Amino acid sequence: MTLHLEAVADWMLAQAEAELPALAGMGEMEQALACIARGPAARALATLVQRRAAQTPLECPECKTGLRVIDGQRGRGVASIHGDVRFVRGYGRCPQCGQTCAPADRALGLGESGFASPRVQEICAATVLL
Repeated sequence: MTLHLEAVADWMLAQAEAELPALAGMGEMEQALACIARGPAARALATLVQRRAAQTPLECPECKTGLRVIDGQRGRGVASIHGDVRFVRGYGRCPQCGQTCAPADRALGLGESGFASPRVQEICAATVLL
């Protein structure tokens, strides 16, 4: 484990020990650590998603023509395994083919509508199949 990971593990341990009852079982320990890790993971995911959205060119995914901007900061919320993630991205209309879209949605693997991340969709599908 690198020094950075040791510092993170020590922080998580201190948080868990402060929250857990003295005679907590392993299941309670796992749950506490999952809750503790969720906050930083959600923040990191939101940052990564926003960066990817900002890097995505505002061009038509079909014909690669630059879009006419309808809304340069259209918001979207998505349920992830780390909690809800909100981000903004460009939205526009293609002057060549007339399609309206938010290219960042496609770059992130998201459908045009819907509220679940690709990972949440995979988990739901696997659960249904079981």
